This record gives sequence, C-alpha cells and structure tokens, in this order.
Amino acid sequence: MPVSTAAVSSAAANELAVTPPAFSGTSHTSPQSDGHTDCYLLLGVVLAILALVAAYASSGDAIWAPKMKVRLLSPKSFPNRLNLNLNLSGPSPYTGNSLIIFTQSINATTACKPCRLLGETLKSATFRKRVYAWHHSNLLRIGQVHCDKNPRLCERFGITGSQSTATGLPYIIWYKGSKQAGVYTENHTLEGFAQWALLKQEESLESSDSEM
Repeated sequence: MPVSTAAVSSAAANELAVTPPAFSGTSHTSPQSDGHTDCYLLLGVVLAILALVAAYASSGDAIWAPKMKVRLLSPKSFPNRLNLNLNLSGPSPYTGNSLIIFTQSINATTACKPCRLLGETLKSATFRKRVYAWHHSNLLRIGQVHCDKNPRLCERFGITGSQSTATGLPYIIWYKGSKQAGVYTENHTLEGFAQWALLKQEESLESSDSEM
C-alpha cells in the first residue's frame, strides 16, 4: 500500500523534534542577582578613596587646602619697650609657640640673599597651607617683621643697627605665649619649621605628663 507524502513528512518531523532537557531542582543564579554585591564593592571603594582624600587634606599638602599668609607685624605687636613681649591680638590670649621672623621685604633691591631665599619659602603655596594648618590646630603661629620698614623696632631687639653685637638678618625669635623663650636655629625651610613645631609639641606634652 503506498505511503502518503503527508505521513512521511509527519514522521520525519517527529524524529527531528528535540525534546527540551528537564530542569533539576537546583536554582540557577541570574546575573542580576549579583547587583547588591557590586553596589557594596563600589561603596567600599568610594569610602576608601574619601578616607585617603581626608587624610591628605588634613596634612596641609592638598591642592585645595586653605592657605594663610605669614602675618606681617608692626611695632604695635610689641607695645612694651622694656621687655619686648609679644601681643598677638585675638579673642583669647594665645599661650602656644610662635616664631617671629625678622627679615627684609622682598623686592628687586633686596640685597640680603638669605632674606630673599627665606621670603620665597614664606610666600610659597605649600608653606601657606602649612601655616593655616598650624594656626588652626594651635600648634604654631608665625609672624614676620620687615626691618627695612621698621628699623627702630629691629634695633630695639639688637638685630640691626650700628652696634657690633647686632645679630643680622634674618633672625628668628621663639615666643612661648607673650614671652621670649629662645632663638630658632633650625633650617629656614618648610621641613625645618615643621620638625621644630612637632618637637616643641612633644616637649609640651611631656611637660604636661610630668606635672600630673
């Protein structure tokens, strides 16, 4: 009996049909289910970056860190002609360390080469950032007196003048509160000032611990 063309086509179709595989009870994780993990990882990276930025900014070296110029002082900052005590005006008396730099104003006619080099340091952005950090942490305050503008004041300190005992420029006096405590003899660089400030802070902490 002849087989119809329709029957052959139907049989062939049945043989070629692919039965889909049965799924087991094991659930498969879709790629979207890892979204929460990725968010936590991203958040961790962001927090780590913010922590590094905060630490860098607090050091005073960040590009965006605030700056403060070295304060220019006049004879009004030393009102007592007998003891040359320092008077830094402010809402409350300052009892910490100060360095007062006696130097010359920097211009094209400045003959004092050490004064010129020191002036370049004081005007640098890096130094001004550190001045801001020192000031607002009460670690150190820095002021300067231009002896070419205030010759009589510098003569009172014995820094300039015709006497053979004049110290010459630049000259840096250390004040503790309003009273002279010594002379700064370290390097006239940012590193020198920073190391000196930390040393004085450590000495103050040790002194406080010994008094307890």
